[in-house]
This record gives sequence, C-alpha cells and structure tokens, in this order.
Amino acid sequence: ALEASGSQEQEQEVLQLLLLSDDGMQEIADSLFVSRAMLYRHVSVLNEKTGTRSRIGLIQFYYNWEEDKK
Repeated sequence: ALEASGSQEQEQEVLQLLLLSDDGMQEIADSLFVSRAMLYRHVSVLNEKTGTRSRIGLIQFYYNWEEDKK
C-alpha cells in the first residue's frame, strides 16, 4: 500500500486548487504558502504520475478519471 507522505497530501491539495481555482500559479503558490518553484515541482510530479503535460491536461485527466469511477 502507498503510504501517504506529506508531499502526497500536498500534491492532492495542489490538484484540488488547480481544479477548483481560477487563480494563476503565483496565487495558488501563495495560498499554499509555497514558492512558485515548489508549486511547479508538485505539478510536474502530478503530470508525471498521470502522464499529462499541463494544468489543463491534469484537469482533463481528473475529470475523465471521475467519469470512469461512475
């Protein structure tokens, strides 16, 4: 089983903000109290895990995944 590491929780938080927020990357970084570089690092890990290349790709991946769960 995957252990929920601190970074994994943060990735989920990042993903939620990317999905739900219209804010730019800087605003999202500010709301998570991380640097913009750190935010991009989280995003690139999420992109890697999901085989996507962008914020839009992540959002599409997420909604397709939600559809598949139904």
